[in-house]
Amino acid sequence: MTPIPLLVAAAALAPVLALPAQAAATPDSGPGILPLYQPTVLVLTKVDSGGEHEQALLRCDPPSGTHQRAWQACLALAEVNGHVGRMRDSNQVCTMEYNPIKVSVLGVWRGQTRSFSGEYSNPCVMGSVTKSVFSFAKD
Repeated sequence: MTPIPLLVAAAALAPVLALPAQAAATPDSGPGILPLYQPTVLVLTKVDSGGEHEQALLRCDPPSGTHQRAWQACLALAEVNGHVGRMRDSNQVCTMEYNPIKVSVLGVWRGQTRSFSGEYSNPCVMGSVTKSVFSFAKD
């Protein structure tokens, strides 16, 4: 069964993901129609080893949505142009505890589609790599 927040997020993303390819053109990509506003709408999901599911909607420019630390998350994503997979470990000291956590991102970053899924050995390691992107409070 699909969780209600996921359905709401999918409905919010549908118009953005359906943008024509020309609308997502960038200044260096040649001729095309440049929109005045290139949206950022991301659905962030994390699932812990017990199966507990958390989700947040993140918008940037300006930061908003259900993410409790939207400003910090948007700043961290801006450093990697919205590519979570390009984020690097900040070498935060973490325990060797094995408490896996799975994360995913689906949406649009400044007019371009983004998706990512990954697994980290524990929440501390996840935070060391992804900064505040997945640091959102439970509903």
